[in-house]
Amino acid sequence: AIITVDLFGNPVEYNKIYKLCKSKNIFFISDAAQSFGAKQFGNYIGSRSCDVMTTSFFPTKNIGGYGDGGALFFNNKYTYNTAKIYAKNGQKVNGEIVSSGINSRLDTMQASVLLEKLKLLSKETVLKKKIFLLYKKLLNKNYFEFQKINKNYQSSFSVMTLKINKNIKRNLLTKFLEKERIPYKVYYENSIHKSRFYKTYPMVKMDITEKLSRTTISLPIFPYLKNNEVKKICNKINFFFNS
Repeated sequence: AIITVDLFGNPVEYNKIYKLCKSKNIFFISDAAQSFGAKQFGNYIGSRSCDVMTTSFFPTKNIGGYGDGGALFFNNKYTYNTAKIYAKNGQKVNGEIVSSGINSRLDTMQASVLLEKLKLLSKETVLKKKIFLLYKKLLNKNYFEFQKINKNYQSSFSVMTLKINKNIKRNLLTKFLEKERIPYKVYYENSIHKSRFYKTYPMVKMDITEKLSRTTISLPIFPYLKNNEVKKICNKINFFFNS
C-alpha cells in the first residue's frame, strides 16, 4: 500500500497517483486529515480517487469537534464493511466476533457538533483562502517561499506554512515572534525517519525533508482572523528581516 499526505491542506495529484497504483496493483490510502473540504478540478476530494481516504475531526482541523474524532471514506463496499466490523471490536451487527478490532465509534455529541460545523465548511474555506492570499501579498517574497498550489486545485488552507529562503536562523525569528507576542508553530521540527524507532530500519537519504524541517514556520490562520491582524503580523515580520 501507499499512503499520501495532503500536507497543510494542499491536495496531492490524486489522478496520477491513483492511475499508477491501479497499474501496479497497489492499495492507495489518502491521509486527508488537513484537507477536508479541498477540491480538484472543481470537485471535492474523496474516495473516488483512492481506495480509502481518512480525515480528522480533532479540534484544530478544518472541521473540528470538541474532542478526538475522525472518519474513513471508501470506494469499495467490501472494504467498507470490513472496516466497519473492525471499528466495532471485530463484531458483526448480531454481536458475533469475526475479527480483531478496536472501539472506534464517534459519540453522538461529537457527531452533532460536526453536523453543524459542516454547514460552515465552504464559507470558512473561502475566508481562509483570502487570509492566505493576504499573507502572500504582504510578506516580503525575498525572504519567504509559499506552498505551491496547482491552478486546478483548491487547498483547504489548514495551516499557513512558509519556507524561510534567506540564510537566517529560524530560532532568531521565533524569538522575535515570541517577543512580539505573535503565535507560531513549527511543523514538523523532527523528521520522522530520524526518530529512534526508525533507526532500526535502513536509513533513507531525505535531504529535502531535513532541510524543510529546519527552515519552515507556520503563522496564524483561521477563518475569523481579521485583515488588520494579518497586516500587523506581516509588518512586524518584514521589519525583522529588514532590520
